[in-house]
Amino acid sequence: MKIVGIILMAGQGMRFGHALPKQFHRLSGKAVYEQTLEVFENAKVFHSIILVCHPDFIDTVQKMHPHIQVIPGGADRQASSLAGIRAAADADIVVIHDGARPFVTKRILYENIEAAKIHGAV
Repeated sequence: MKIVGIILMAGQGMRFGHALPKQFHRLSGKAVYEQTLEVFENAKVFHSIILVCHPDFIDTVQKMHPHIQVIPGGADRQASSLAGIRAAADADIVVIHDGARPFVTKRILYENIEAAKIHGAV
């Protein structure tokens, strides 16, 4: 079973009120999205991980994570989710998480994947 993780990080952070989107701000020495990425990588359940990124940051993110597929996001969360799903077209299960929400845990990932196997969607 092919499981793909999709981390959405294309937002502009308008409500955050800063020129730099919140997913790129530092938290405990890493960008917020990198906190999420680290949990996804350490979970060891994903065949691949896709970062759906704002076009202005694709080159920077790709250089920092050359082993990860980085694709442009859309105008809103729905469009970015669709872009990620299209990039993961051959996956049996996709896990989508917001790169600006760094406190996901391996347990949350595992439980959602198991529930998706049983119910088809979670």
